Amino acid sequence: MEVFLDWVLTSTFAVLLAAAILLNWQGLKRIFNNYRIDLHTQLEGLVGRGSKEGATSTQLRNRKDPIFQPSPSFKSWWSDEELFQLERRAIFSKTWLFMSHTSRFQKAGDYRTFDVAGFSIIVILGKDRKIRTFQNVCRHRAYQVTKKEYGSSTVLGCRYHGWSYDTTGKLIKAPEFESVPDFDKSINGLWEVQTEVKSGMIFINLDAGKNSAKLDLRNPERIWKTWLSDSLRCVDEWKIEGHFNWKLAVGDFSDIQNPTNGTQSSLLLFNRSKKGAKSVRGGWTTVFRQTESGLVTLRYLPRSATETVIECCFYNTSVANKDVSLELKSLKEAIHWEAKQLQYKQQNVLRDVSDELIIQQRDLRAMLKAHAETERLQGEEIHPAARRQNVTAEGNADDACKFGGDVQRY
Repeated sequence: MEVFLDWVLTSTFAVLLAAAILLNWQGLKRIFNNYRIDLHTQLEGLVGRGSKEGATSTQLRNRKDPIFQPSPSFKSWWSDEELFQLERRAIFSKTWLFMSHTSRFQKAGDYRTFDVAGFSIIVILGKDRKIRTFQNVCRHRAYQVTKKEYGSSTVLGCRYHGWSYDTTGKLIKAPEFESVPDFDKSINGLWEVQTEVKSGMIFINLDAGKNSAKLDLRNPERIWKTWLSDSLRCVDEWKIEGHFNWKLAVGDFSDIQNPTNGTQSSLLLFNRSKKGAKSVRGGWTTVFRQTESGLVTLRYLPRSATETVIECCFYNTSVANKDVSLELKSLKEAIHWEAKQLQYKQQNVLRDVSDELIIQQRDLRAMLKAHAETERLQGEEIHPAARRQNVTAEGNADDACKFGGDVQRY
């Protein structure tokens, strides 16, 4: 009997050993990581973070949320829509974002519209040669003032009820409201967005608060000046739609406190570009890459947690010729290749089989956690880009004016 038991134990051990050897190493590592995450969650629950708990609509206080995990390999980090809404409030509503180059605006009234994570904005050149940015929202019924991607007009008119604005955002025409007592055009202009121009590069910040962060570029601006960025002209622009989370494209921010201060080398783009060419980040969403004859800007703008549009623009200082055409063709091929790589990354992280592709993003996660914690303490979502409507004395002439202090949100 003892011999039989020894044989059973020996055989069982041998089978288990063989199974362990046959198991894929990534599978073992994944099991270990899942166990580590579960253990971390249990310990955090035992330690606790205080009993005061706000009631936000997104319910982002659950310790299983990806922003509270020890590693961003958690699938939700790359696909959760509620997390994306938090990113809109914590990142896209309150940080400086690159929009375009001043060369795209040649005469007064030239404008371009942009969609930034669901925020619609207009950038326009005024008669005073000043670049301004406004939320693309009519103050009457909150419709888009214009749906065109670009155009030129010194008067921006909403097609819904004809409210019109000049290049400074001032309301100059409000049909059916001209005779309304005490209706004040001066307080019903377009909502202006903070705008800064550095070496020809246009940056905006949607934060409507009085204590928003100041634009601080430092290293990127020094590099742009060596690229003669003030004298650049657009050669071509194009867009690529990709099925991936925007954070997969932003690179490694773990060792950089302010993303606008660092250079970028982690992207796989332009491995065929000239030796020694530099890449520079400008904010959380944009990479500026030196090319043979100029530079290309890549803006990674999310539409959802798993959909991102890459807006590309190629600039140089010379006239178009055969060499520039060949360079442009090469650039487009390289960027399309990179977009495919990002889509492969997205598929891998959702299958949870590619830990080696996980990007440590400590700074980004810290910003999300800080904003989520502030929302928890205040008991409501915080929308930095939200604007408060003004109240007119005779607002009951049209229910569109009865805002009563309501906040315009996106």
